[in-house]
Amino acid sequence: MIQMPMYVCDCWRDILKGLCIRSENLTDVYSTLIPSNRKVVQILQIPGSLNAQTNEVSKYLKRYVRELDLKVLCLFLRFCTGSDLITVPNIAVEFVNMTGLSKRPIGHTCGCVLQIGDY
Repeated sequence: MIQMPMYVCDCWRDILKGLCIRSENLTDVYSTLIPSNRKVVQILQIPGSLNAQTNEVSKYLKRYVRELDLKVLCLFLRFCTGSDLITVPNIAVEFVNMTGLSKRPIGHTCGCVLQIGDY
């Protein structure tokens, strides 16, 4: 159990020794990944040309995300991206024609796409 991780450490030791990574730098990088309501609303990529109904749905989506607490916000990110942290530059929002019981949000984590049924 100890040998396998030690082999990896030995292989990377010379490469990582020259990088000089400081804990402050890692803290800064990690703080940019921590989600906040404002950050998540900013990465939502909503199409520009919308009719009145889909424009209203997009407003409700932004309002919903702004009012989430941190725990549910992380679950929303996991639904859209597959991660609890902000690891993607944007989440594409698509409005899809859905009928009946199929009207539900669909998250595609591979492409970070959120599909929402329009009216």
